[in-house]
Amino acid sequence: MDARDKLTVASESAARPDVAAVERMYETIASAGVMPGIEELLGLCHEDVEMRAYAARAVAAAGAGEHEVLRGRDEIRAFFRDSTEVGFAVSIRARGFEVEGDTVLARGSIRVGRPDGSFAETNVRWSFHFRDGLVDRIGWEQSAGA
Repeated sequence: MDARDKLTVASESAARPDVAAVERMYETIASAGVMPGIEELLGLCHEDVEMRAYAARAVAAAGAGEHEVLRGRDEIRAFFRDSTEVGFAVSIRARGFEVEGDTVLARGSIRVGRPDGSFAETNVRWSFHFRDGLVDRIGWEQSAGA
């Protein structure tokens, strides 16, 4: 190798998690509602995305079916559409975002109103794990403060 030969350096192959896209999804939920926000979210996801949703847990606790893990865009879309149609209302407020490795973390709160007027509410930390530039896993955990 002489001085004129180019030395190639391996670049980072994985795209960084798109925190701005996650923030836009929360903004859409706040301004246009849950279903438009879910559609925006699904546009960021792999077809086979898996979601552990607080809303699914709250719906199941009200006796409206068990949904521990929602698998794939179609199942996620159907869950939120069907829950809304039978009278569940989801209100989400995001208060902060950060990136940790391949994951966007969002702090905030969620309230799920039930058809009977009762509700479930908590502070949460959502996680959006990115693989190859798209979300492949979504989860949540209860947090002490948002």
